[in-house]
Amino acid sequence: MQRIRVTQADGGVWTREVRGASFDIGRDAGNHIVLPHPAVSARHCLLEATGSAWVVKDRGSANGTFLNNERLDEPRVFGEGDLLYVGPYLLELVSIAPETGRRYRAPTPRGPMIRMSSPSDVRNRAAVRWLRWAREWDEQGRPPRLLLRGAALRRAIVGARQPGSTLLGSIVFAAFLHESRRLASRRRWTTALAIAAVAVVLVGTTWAALALRERIDETPTEEIAEAEPEASIAAGPMPVWPVPRQSAAHR
Repeated sequence: MQRIRVTQADGGVWTREVRGASFDIGRDAGNHIVLPHPAVSARHCLLEATGSAWVVKDRGSANGTFLNNERLDEPRVFGEGDLLYVGPYLLELVSIAPETGRRYRAPTPRGPMIRMSSPSDVRNRAAVRWLRWAREWDEQGRPPRLLLRGAALRRAIVGARQPGSTLLGSIVFAAFLHESRRLASRRRWTTALAIAAVAVVLVGTTWAALALRERIDETPTEEIAEAEPEASIAAGPMPVWPVPRQSAAHR
């Protein structure tokens, strides 16, 4: 029997049995494995059974799916011994022998050994990932959709400024980071201009309403009182027309 073993960032470990022809993984509650973290997309990746093996596919996630520290660009076989990274979670495929009888099993004195990455390992993996994204951006014609945004851009800027970092030594990565920052700056200016335009419209509407109110308040009450009788005289009473009588011949 095969199961998916999930290791959390805090060292917690839990498993889920793998059943059926496909297995959904993501942040949404409708997935087979739910990983509630902002770095995980609602429908992050998918496991599909192909014969006796499993194939993992990325479903267009925002932060990508990594198999053995390589970002998935196409479906790949996922087997025992492989390391599947989804956000801050580590997923592994393990086999568990079925129980043949009821046996007492002494509790384990301690939990599983979790290999914790050092800060330098984390920085090195991030640098490799950013360089790979920069190459992909350059090879595909430098489209804006592949540029860094939000938290990913902020982490890349901080990583490039770390002592001993060689990221800016790569011309492609330097251009990649520069264009990402330019795109972020343009978006900030666009948002600021939109907010300013809305503010101008609101101020103009408020000023016009106040000016009209002041003009009404400044109108003398005598003029208003004189205007009312003139309007009533001009209108006059409604005429009453006599109703013709019918002759005896028409009765």
